[in-house]
Amino acid sequence: MRERLQFIDLHRAIVILVMIEVHVFNAFMQPALRTTDWFRHLNFINGLVAPSFLFITGFVFILTTEKKIDEYRKFKSVFWKQLGRILMILLVGYSMRWNLYTLKNMVYYFSPESWADFFKVDVLHTIAIGLLVLFSFRLAAISNNFLKWLMVSIAVITGIISPWVYSINFHTFLPWGIANYFNLKGGSLFPLFPWLTFIFAGGAIAAFFREVKADAGRTSKYFNSIGLGGFIAIILGHLLFTSSSPIFIEVPQPNFFFLMARVGYVVVIFYLCWFISQKFDFSKSTLMDVSKFSLQIYWIHLMIIYKNLWANRSLHQIVQNSLNPYECTLATGLMILIVQDMSIVWNRVKDNHPVIGVYVGRLVIILPLLYWLIYWM
Repeated sequence: MRERLQFIDLHRAIVILVMIEVHVFNAFMQPALRTTDWFRHLNFINGLVAPSFLFITGFVFILTTEKKIDEYRKFKSVFWKQLGRILMILLVGYSMRWNLYTLKNMVYYFSPESWADFFKVDVLHTIAIGLLVLFSFRLAAISNNFLKWLMVSIAVITGIISPWVYSINFHTFLPWGIANYFNLKGGSLFPLFPWLTFIFAGGAIAAFFREVKADAGRTSKYFNSIGLGGFIAIILGHLLFTSSSPIFIEVPQPNFFFLMARVGYVVVIFYLCWFISQKFDFSKSTLMDVSKFSLQIYWIHLMIIYKNLWANRSLHQIVQNSLNPYECTLATGLMILIVQDMSIVWNRVKDNHPVIGVYVGRLVIILPLLYWLIYWM
């Protein structure tokens, strides 16, 4: 099982490292460079980061909940621990919008614009809600066959109905913090529609994988099949959503065929990670540490870039989009080295001193929360 899981860690680690590049370039690069040809190609690659992150989340969740499903259904302690992990992701998502304000300041002094910014939905919010839905369906699914086709159906349905969801102004009849989950009208970056498509696509691929994972021969056929299927989805998707194509189909945005092509790209990358992991052993690579520490790395590097941690200013405000491509590349490398070293140290602490790791992890969460709730100055 060790070798089969390496492709998951490899894919997730690559996504996290590219995600750092995305945020560094977006925060620090000179705006005029966005019109260059090289950035257009880079931006295409960057556009696969969020779909990959969501896809892997859905895939891993289906696999990791497999062995304890009976305990989950009896609402034993593991059920509440799993629910707590999901809600923690949601809390981390909101913490990304928190800029060291206290609850008092937010309640009494926040402007409508500040609250609007706080309630914008990002990728972690969508992951948390997606996992809650996925968890519910996982508990209700009476068989793996039912589960896998349920995942496929929801992935397709969310993609199809997204244009209709985008046409509705939910802010006219729902609280702002809830309405933002459905579409972009409130400034959200990754609303549930269409991004749930990738979580459930990952869940579907995992449900099919469960049926073959014990047989090496069937596993190889499975990955070859999904690799081919992903390639076909790329070709067909581009033919259907590219306006110059002879079989172009004009549909409302978000374009279902565009989503289909994106799922295809993610699946092909997933296949390539599996293929590479069969040729090389990554068990001792620092990429495994990066993968295990992925949520923390996501949180830490964004805090370093965007939060007012530097004399009440953020690095983004200090640099002010002034770097050229070479400087951005250097900044990306430095950021990767920082978070990679942190992930290595943290994973070693957790492995060698698990009790200390648990308490440190709790303090990282509890102390900022206490400051937010209690500090009234």
